[in-house]
Amino acid sequence: MKNKKKKITFSIDPDVHEKFTVALMLTGETQTAALEKCVKEYISKIFFKESEKFSTTTPLSTETPKAINRIPRWAKNPDQINHKIIRAYFLLREENENITVYDMERLCLDRSRPDTFAPTFRNNYAQMKIETPKSTGKVFEEKGGFVYIWDRVAPTLENYKKYFIEKRGATEPETKQENSET
Repeated sequence: MKNKKKKITFSIDPDVHEKFTVALMLTGETQTAALEKCVKEYISKIFFKESEKFSTTTPLSTETPKAINRIPRWAKNPDQINHKIIRAYFLLREENENITVYDMERLCLDRSRPDTFAPTFRNNYAQMKIETPKSTGKVFEEKGGFVYIWDRVAPTLENYKKYFIEKRGATEPETKQENSET
């Protein structure tokens, strides 16, 4: 069963436990909900940190980058986190050529912007910087502290850019209309 929870047991310093109990009373959260948030944040932080170990350049390969096949689906699904992150990049790019991770994170964590709000930004962005069998597919690179679109997916992403920029209802890119019926 997919939603079955796993039980974790651990010991904690008594002072930390006391402060944690007070914090729970202040927020009204359950212990389970609060600890699950902490574990998710820890996972996100570690994945983000570990992704930094990967080179920002990926050796050229004859294989098609994974993101090439995923960009069309991301483009058409504005509620998906990867869509929101790419949208944030394009929106920031309209304002400034030099975009930092901090700029993207700030926009993606802004709850007042549902079109770019991505609460798991760090984890998803980290996955979007690496091309590995278990990643979602590389889209971004960082050079000199700035974020760029990876050159191997840039043409595809540019072809679908209007889906990420416009509100719902953009038309199909012309290169994808080759299977249209007459």
